[in-house]
Amino acid sequence: MTMLAISFAFPGGRYHATPWGRHVNEADVEWPPSPWRILRTLIAIWHRKLDPAEWPEAVLESLVVKLAERPPVYSLPYGVSLGHTRHYMPVIEGAQQRPTLIFDAFVRIPDGERLVAVWPEVELAADERQLLAALTTSMGYLGRAESWVEAEPLLEWSGKSNCRPAESTIDRSTGVESEPVSVIAPRSADDYQATRAALRSGPHVDTMTRRERAVFERTVPDRLLDALRVESSELQAVGWSAPPGARFVTYQRPYDCFATRPVGRSASDVRTYHWVRFALNGQPLPRIQDSVRIAELVRMAALHAADQAGVEIPAALSGHGVPDGNRHGHAFFLPEDSDGDGRIDRVLIVTTLGLQAKVVDAISRITKIWEPGGARWAVLFEGAGVEGASADSYLSRSRTWISVTPYLHPWYAKRSFGHMEQLKRECRERGIPEPVRVDFLESIDVGGGRQLRAVQFRRIRGKRGLTQPDRLGRLLRLSFADPVAGPIALGFGCHFGLGLFRPD
Repeated sequence: MTMLAISFAFPGGRYHATPWGRHVNEADVEWPPSPWRILRTLIAIWHRKLDPAEWPEAVLESLVVKLAERPPVYSLPYGVSLGHTRHYMPVIEGAQQRPTLIFDAFVRIPDGERLVAVWPEVELAADERQLLAALTTSMGYLGRAESWVEAEPLLEWSGKSNCRPAESTIDRSTGVESEPVSVIAPRSADDYQATRAALRSGPHVDTMTRRERAVFERTVPDRLLDALRVESSELQAVGWSAPPGARFVTYQRPYDCFATRPVGRSASDVRTYHWVRFALNGQPLPRIQDSVRIAELVRMAALHAADQAGVEIPAALSGHGVPDGNRHGHAFFLPEDSDGDGRIDRVLIVTTLGLQAKVVDAISRITKIWEPGGARWAVLFEGAGVEGASADSYLSRSRTWISVTPYLHPWYAKRSFGHMEQLKRECRERGIPEPVRVDFLESIDVGGGRQLRAVQFRRIRGKRGLTQPDRLGRLLRLSFADPVAGPIALGFGCHFGLGLFRPD
């Protein structure tokens, strides 16, 4: 069977590209690289780097028409992950200049991994193959300029695609669930001609002024090749939401395509891990006030990931059936604002009971969490460790600890059994030294000088039917005689980010 493939390697280890119709600050990345982007890149290289006398435009047009006939399938590399950087860019408005926070999202590709785009049943003539080789050899980047790329055409490829156009999220041959993603692609030459004719004969055309008609005509040129050349500024001037020469294709990519794998563990790994840490990616990130809800979402994702991997869910992760005398030995899900901006960017899972390597491997495949019908965030596995390793501020040692989220007393209050008495009793039962001093705080700094009171935090668990003795909560500073090792999480909902403290 005839076919054509283009292999893309990313020597810089990153691919930067914003999907069509998305703002750069949404921190979304076009993955896989769209057929529309690939073909426009080839055309741009022909204009900028090749001599038209040596490489005629007619050959370029025939090559583009063949590649646009059907959307390609992809072989996406495994082990990629989502990441982003943040920086401030000066924006000048009149006489004023104000810094604007810019999110630069990218896909991180491991060394040696390649992405392959495959056009099945495409056969190129000799001059078209030569032109494609010249174009790919001259390709310096794909997407944004920092997405360095090394591309080459493959006339033979024996690999297996894992991302292809389809509407169903279930592969009927294997039963494996996938993730749908909308990708922009060029229309076929015949489809473009039919679309162009319909647009040019529409009733809105007759109401245009001569100037508007001229601008409109430039966005629907005679040839598909010229439609791919139209600049985005011209499309925006007419008001197109998408280029007339383009269509959107639903691809099904692997559900765990951004799931990083723990390094250095094999099936025979019998170690026990006491903490696992994840990073969150998205715009905007969740507020620290919503810690309890984010913790609940991460727990649900962890249990689902373990179940999907066929791993028996241990009590250390679920909290069900924990041993007598170790009621708090199961997992704490602790959201963290590591850069002090008031937004949750990491979640730490800690358990003294420990998690087996196979469980850690399963939950390391979490790729996202989301509110039903609401926001969603990408999840990136950052690592796992043993007890006593200080990989996070919550695991360090300190004499003074200050509230990150409100402390809610776990028992009903009585005249001689209020916040202070319950706090000390809980410390004794948990093996934590009693604090020598407890300061009640009116508010805490959550970043940028913003002060929040306890009532401004979410303080209610999402699980129905729970007995909750305290619905208001208090913000505290705990002082101990000697340094105490974290994590310190006390009171109602402490396994879900409530009653959480950090070193002061």
